[in-house]
Amino acid sequence: MIKKPIKDCVVPMLNAYQDYFISIINLLLQRDVLGATQKRIVVDNVFKKLPDWFYSNRLDIAIQIGRRYFLLKLERLGEILFSMHHLARHSFDEILVEKIREPVLQCAEKTKQFFGAFVTVLELAELKEGIDDFSEEIARFENQFRTAVPYSTELLDVSKDYVYLAEFIFELKELRRVLLKIAEALR
Repeated sequence: MIKKPIKDCVVPMLNAYQDYFISIINLLLQRDVLGATQKRIVVDNVFKKLPDWFYSNRLDIAIQIGRRYFLLKLERLGEILFSMHHLARHSFDEILVEKIREPVLQCAEKTKQFFGAFVTVLELAELKEGIDDFSEEIARFENQFRTAVPYSTELLDVSKDYVYLAEFIFELKELRRVLLKIAEALR
């Protein structure tokens, strides 16, 4: 049996994650429920198509540790995206969504660049430019959220909008952290 290179398994997964992430952003901002659901199915199908050897532990221990670390980070990306999908399904107040639209779109663009950079590196091509870690965009998103939402613990108990959006920001930060870990692993 001929084994495909690991990049032939990971690149489709990263592309599916990128498309899924963008569909989650569209769900949050434009209420595109069908698009996010379809992209979730694509992600599930990509995982189902992974060959058995992808999970094998019959390799040199050094290679096995590195591959397992990388695989765990890829699976963590999926968990974060599934959580973000769940949060984005909530029907947020239109005024609140409008207030956070711009920083969310900026974060989405930077995240797309990260996924694109990973694919470029895995295909052994040279990156044409550096990748911004989008910490400023997340900070801007968080600040927009704080100015749009009067922050108090009583209000968090009252409004699911605020709680879900705060959790969405947390997951976006976690997504960024995992993307940075993967970038370190690909160096």
